[in-house]
Amino acid sequence: MSDINELLPTRPGVKQLLQARLIPWMHALLLPLLILWTSFVFYLHKQLFSFLGLPAFIGFGGMLFVAFLIAILAMAHAGVLYRLVIVGLITFFIDVEFQTFMHLSKYSLLAIFAGLVVLFQKLQKDFYWITAAVFATCLVSTVVAPSANRGEAGIRYSEAAARAADPSLPRIVHLILDEHIGVEGIPTGIESGQAIKDRILRFYKQSGFYLYGNAFSHYSSTYNAIPNLLNFSTEAKHLVLVTDSSPYKLRRNIYFERLLQKQYRINVFESDWLDFCADTSLIFETCREYDSLTLGAISNMSIPVSEQLQVIAAGYLQQSQAYRRARYYYRSVQPSFVSRGIPLPAWNWDSITFYPEPVNAMSALPDLWADILKMPPGKVMFAHLLLPHFTYVYQEDCSTHGSLQAMKNGNLTLDAKSSRDIVLEGKVQIDGYDNTRESREESYRLYFQQLECLYMRLGELFQRMQSAGIFDSSIIIVHGDHGSRISRHEPYVQNLLVMSKEDYSDAYSTLFAVKLPGKAGGYDLSIRALEDLLAEAIKMPGDSGPAPESMESGQFVYLESDAKGDLVRVPYPISP
Repeated sequence: MSDINELLPTRPGVKQLLQARLIPWMHALLLPLLILWTSFVFYLHKQLFSFLGLPAFIGFGGMLFVAFLIAILAMAHAGVLYRLVIVGLITFFIDVEFQTFMHLSKYSLLAIFAGLVVLFQKLQKDFYWITAAVFATCLVSTVVAPSANRGEAGIRYSEAAARAADPSLPRIVHLILDEHIGVEGIPTGIESGQAIKDRILRFYKQSGFYLYGNAFSHYSSTYNAIPNLLNFSTEAKHLVLVTDSSPYKLRRNIYFERLLQKQYRINVFESDWLDFCADTSLIFETCREYDSLTLGAISNMSIPVSEQLQVIAAGYLQQSQAYRRARYYYRSVQPSFVSRGIPLPAWNWDSITFYPEPVNAMSALPDLWADILKMPPGKVMFAHLLLPHFTYVYQEDCSTHGSLQAMKNGNLTLDAKSSRDIVLEGKVQIDGYDNTRESREESYRLYFQQLECLYMRLGELFQRMQSAGIFDSSIIIVHGDHGSRISRHEPYVQNLLVMSKEDYSDAYSTLFAVKLPGKAGGYDLSIRALEDLLAEAIKMPGDSGPAPESMESGQFVYLESDAKGDLVRVPYPISP
């Protein structure tokens, strides 16, 4: 009997059944999952998102589902289609990760796709396992890489730190507040306008500042305004003082040169958008840099997870040239299909893009405040803060708005004619208009809230400096770089005939306030250019040398053109 039983086929055990069914599934699932997760982890890492947050977990889960669908192809014996999809994922990965420095064209991507198809077909299993090993290594190394400094300002250190500062020199705190409109430029006819004007006047008066209500910049763009200000110049050419691509690097900085001549030690706190430390002829004590464009800051905002996922997905996919081309093509043909009665849906879920500059700047303030408080006399802290710069995220108490839809001026389309064209109720304002009258008022109301929050934070700094006994003995310079830029018409040559007095004020009116030890504060209504005011501010008590003279300073501003060539000078201010 036992001999007969030995001859009968045995039923496979549970372990054998699991191995027979599970291993092929795991094999089919592994490679697409590694490619998708590696690409996504790279994106999260670059954007300073936590891998352990709920949006990240949902993203990983969604990609697991996509990988499972791809694995079904292999299990359904659609091997050729499976290999084509795998090659497509690798090509997408190359498109996303190498586009910024390789400038791959659509033909390059097609060539890469075709080459990978041939390799996969020829190498078969070797291609599979080599590719899996490469992506697994990249994935694991990124996840377990040291991350102690993620999201914090990076420091570039100089030998100048070894030299002692001159204690006879007053410390200088120089803050540039990007897009801060001038006091007299605030539109008081808009709700909260008069209140915020009174708030700013009261703030600087109580702190002993001399405030210039009609200060203005000759330029409406940061990369022209700040470089010319720091060189006491009024150049009529676009980007003449900086390199011509982001991050913009200053070619020269006469302001810093003069401070160094006075034996100051210079510390810089900058965003990754404009580099003040690129000039190797200057000696800096430290240069701290904060990431202005990383999206990870939205994790700390009170917006729904669904909107966080929308921002993450849109930012991730828009890295790909192939994705952007597919979207553009779809949008170009969709209206014609709809006109023929074929209801193709609009592709606009990713049109609203979040610009995180103010969130990242606000997150960097504790580091900056700490550096200022421990700074001895003889040192300078120069900081460029992208505040109250759009997006308008913050309410008066510095809590964030509850949704992206509440931050209208930050919700900009990537496909619009201008990078500042605003998406309002699904429509892009064009035909020479950056805003309707209603949208301008709404944006200003949000802007005023963000200003209120900013002054809450500045008030905290000044109070801490007073408690530390260093406020009265310090030179403090606070100013903008240009106006709020919440105008109905952009300050371009093409709009010269339609620009109003409010448009000019929105573009060029800016803040300038200075506190000098031993000098009384006050309020000046004269119309003054930024570079003249800065030149006067650094002509310190006891300084026998002449103040820097600005070149061709006067009451004029420059309009830009789409060609970004020569700038066009027009009088400022204009009559109503």
